[in-house]
Amino acid sequence: MEMKALDVKQKTRLAIIFSNLIHEPFASLYVWLPFILRKDLFASVFQISLLMTLKPVISIVSFYWSSHRPDSVRSAFVWAGVLARIPFLFFPFIDNIWYFIFASTVYMLFYRAAIPPWMEILNLNLEKKKRQ
Repeated sequence: MEMKALDVKQKTRLAIIFSNLIHEPFASLYVWLPFILRKDLFASVFQISLLMTLKPVISIVSFYWSSHRPDSVRSAFVWAGVLARIPFLFFPFIDNIWYFIFASTVYMLFYRAAIPPWMEILNLNLEKKKRQ
């Protein structure tokens, strides 16, 4: 029984590390995107401001992803991660400012949508003392 609990804790710890390693390049690209759009692609002030104002709106909309998912918590977390990163795969091939705004919006939508399932996974797999 104790051995199984250790395995769950170790798997959860590895999932945290792996998730953060995958998330970090996309997060840094998301942070630098307004500067890249302005400097290299000559985005207008309107486009940059639209990118910045979409972030809080998308955070509100992302709540519906995790609240209306009938399948498991792990599935909601994994699908949110996959769907958040797919648009970034096309960045080297597309030089359209509107696509970059779309991709960053999709990324923020699913990144925020993965937070409630992630918290539920941590609540189920970690002791209360370790979570604090």
